[in-house]
Amino acid sequence: MSLRVLVAGGTGLFGQTIVQELLNSTLAIEVAIAARHLPRGLLPSVANGKPVEFITLNLHDLASLQHALIGRDVLVLAAGPFQNLSPEIARVAAESGVHYIDLCDDPVYFSAVTALSAVWQGTARVCLTGLSSLPGISLPLATLLQEKFDRIDDIDIGLFIGNANRKGRGAVFSSLKALGQLVPVWREGTLTSRPGGTEAVDFPYPNPIGKVKSTLIASPDASAFVRFGPIKNLSARVGFEWALARAAFSFFRILAMAGAPALVRWLVNLMFPFFSLMHSFGTQRGSVTVLMRGEKNGQPCTWRASLVGEAHGQKMASLPAVIACEALAKSEIVGEGVRPLNEWLPPREFLSRLEKHGFTLSLEKL
Repeated sequence: MSLRVLVAGGTGLFGQTIVQELLNSTLAIEVAIAARHLPRGLLPSVANGKPVEFITLNLHDLASLQHALIGRDVLVLAAGPFQNLSPEIARVAAESGVHYIDLCDDPVYFSAVTALSAVWQGTARVCLTGLSSLPGISLPLATLLQEKFDRIDDIDIGLFIGNANRKGRGAVFSSLKALGQLVPVWREGTLTSRPGGTEAVDFPYPNPIGKVKSTLIASPDASAFVRFGPIKNLSARVGFEWALARAAFSFFRILAMAGAPALVRWLVNLMFPFFSLMHSFGTQRGSVTVLMRGEKNGQPCTWRASLVGEAHGQKMASLPAVIACEALAKSEIVGEGVRPLNEWLPPREFLSRLEKHGFTLSLEKL
């Protein structure tokens, strides 16, 4: 029997990747695309012998969502930004008897969905939230490093985005939402917050990327990483390849902190065609990198775990959801309810499947 997957936001940048990868899968997976507007010519009605269904859906209309889930096995939420969506979407999935997967990169939404664990009791369905680059890849990377330490003190997470990687409006506005707003971090053993887009550091990504100026970004990592026990310091940062992109990010942060978010949105919409032209420069590299510092056998040590893509690095944000759908199709995910990101599939196996998509995994002692 086929696994019937509804991809909400399937016309967006990340959603299109998920749809295409599921259609290319050798597994029995049926795909339906749901979006507010369905542009013509997005995808063929049949691809790889698999039919594709198109559904007009407003995610703010939960009754309409419930109807759209009739006859489905999995809801993949690839729409965004998540700051504008209700976590009740996950509740509707649970009440509809449907597996739930999202690409959430927002700490508030992530925590709200995680708190809904009770609604999944007795459903025999799983809830996988946060299957984006952060924390969907960063947490499995950190889990591989955990055995290298007797005590973990600091964790620094870096997301590198090559300039030639296309960026959808949803992803751009999701990043801009954090500018000037407080994002969660750990400092000296206390969960606190710092303004997004600040605390620029030369983050040491692996070669051939090298050091790139990276600033704080809102992500669920601060709460997802509590499983590592008491940590003194934890930060998640984003670094853009092109200096002009970093300058634009900094400019928008200044406007946001000055209390002009509406002006930021207007300028981004106005300049979006220019941003699209910028993708003609730079590389398609992408990386999720975790730096971990602590102690082993009484000696201080630092390790770096990275997943790097030389081409189509932006796919990193979409592929964890694809791997999860394929794992459900093969009945590899057991249990029910909210599943921790590093437990629904063994971290090394999960990262190995990402490597099969053209990414490179490295573990280095620095």
